Amino acid sequence: MHPDEVAKILIKRLKESGIHILYYRSMSSDSHYLKLDGGVAHSVRISDHHSLKKHLIYKYNLITVGESGYRAWITKDRRRGIYGIDAIDKMISHILNNWKLKKLQFGGTYKEYVRQGIYRCRTHEKLRMFKEI
Repeated sequence: MHPDEVAKILIKRLKESGIHILYYRSMSSDSHYLKLDGGVAHSVRISDHHSLKKHLIYKYNLITVGESGYRAWITKDRRRGIYGIDAIDKMISHILNNWKLKKLQFGGTYKEYVRQGIYRCRTHEKLRMFKEI
């Protein structure tokens, strides 16, 4: 399945659950990037290849070609995962569980953190490429 198709499916399912999504599609590769609730609920990378930019850390990486299942590891005290296309439902489950935990963790201030994250994406020079869907 092409990353464009996967991105559409993922966006639809996450939006139906109530997650606010900021979206960016790379101009130089078949990579799509999603910021969930302004980045408060982390980010997703969807691509047909592994990232060449090792300094960028995405909690959720879905690789549409050459990967299967799910692998997890910890980098810089952050749990990360690579998912094959056959594990998209597992990734969605992980995203939704993490989202619910974040909302519980932040309580009444969660919406304010989301608002700040969205504002930062609209105004920060390196994040302006993310657009609301």
